[in-house]
Amino acid sequence: MTRRLILYALFCLALLAAALFAAFNAWSFYSDEEDRPVASGHVGPTHK
Repeated sequence: MTRRLILYALFCLALLAAALFAAFNAWSFYSDEEDRPVASGHVGPTHK
């Protein structure tokens, strides 16, 4: 493999890792680092 192909593959992997990291943080329930209770809990929703 040529050096340019290896650099391109590393660049693609970095982009994929950044996209996965951003997607994980966007869907995180505790992305703002607050300690708040989960509405669903372990038994399901608590509202009617």
